[in-house]
Amino acid sequence: MYDVAIIGAGNIAANYDNPTDEHLLTHAHAISSSMHFNLVGFYDVNQGAARKAAAKWNCSWFQDMNTAISSANVVCIAVPDTYHYNVLQQCLAQDSVDAVIMEKPYMATLSEARSIQELLDKYNVPIILNYSRRFMSEFRELKRWITDVADDFICGNCYYGKGTLHNGSHLIDIMRYFFGNFKVGQVIDKIVDFTPADPSCDFYLYAHNKKRRIYFHPIPCNRVTTFEFDLMFTNGRIRYSDEMGKIEYYEILKANPLFDEVNYIKRREVKINPSNAMCGLYENLYNVLANKREALCTEEDGVMVSCIVEEIYKQVGKVINDE
Repeated sequence: MYDVAIIGAGNIAANYDNPTDEHLLTHAHAISSSMHFNLVGFYDVNQGAARKAAAKWNCSWFQDMNTAISSANVVCIAVPDTYHYNVLQQCLAQDSVDAVIMEKPYMATLSEARSIQELLDKYNVPIILNYSRRFMSEFRELKRWITDVADDFICGNCYYGKGTLHNGSHLIDIMRYFFGNFKVGQVIDKIVDFTPADPSCDFYLYAHNKKRRIYFHPIPCNRVTTFEFDLMFTNGRIRYSDEMGKIEYYEILKANPLFDEVNYIKRREVKINPSNAMCGLYENLYNVLANKREALCTEEDGVMVSCIVEEIYKQVGKVINDE
């Protein structure tokens, strides 16, 4: 078994679920339920939160972060975005650490992402970045459909809130996973619904041939929580939203025999098992450690997303200056 320490004792680390819940929604629950991993404990700058999480998940809590890190083979970094850089530095400095799980986004800035690369080259510690949908079988099936079944892509629309980096990067990453790399087209507008440093932007991305354009629309998270996408192809359509909890597959069929028209008609839907994200993440971690497999989402993916967000931010400056 591999010993795991969690740095951070917030929602995704410990509080979205309980040990007896059906679904595994936290790192603590996934680790505790695995035959391959042992949860040694939590560290948090808020010692009360660390003590509470440790009592809930029947493990230790640490007063010092370095002590927590040195107690484990694997460290899970689940702290606010701005602390990712410093915590990862301390993880890489410990000889005991064989791998790191990081909550998204990879770093708060592109410069931090590039700066940490020198340490990664030196220590050669695998980083698995938790853009959670990459670890879910339902989305891997969807990628296979896009690669093997779908014809020409027409356009796509994504809806999100709570910051371009913090939450929008989930959508940017999953679109990169489906289609490959994108370039930033135009940033049309922005709203500040998360922090002033991370506005939710209205923009589009396109592939190098400019035939593949996907629009990202911000929905204010202080009004409604939204995460969804709609992708249209010449032979089908895909719709997904967190609220639906399912992926819908459409075909193009003649719906009305009286008219010479065809429409997108839903043919099947795949329900999302919310446990698959965390279970898939730690299954991939075990395969990286024990079987020398590749991580399904790496720091390189995080850097690519950071490059896109950085370019969006630059254009946001232009939008602000134009107002």
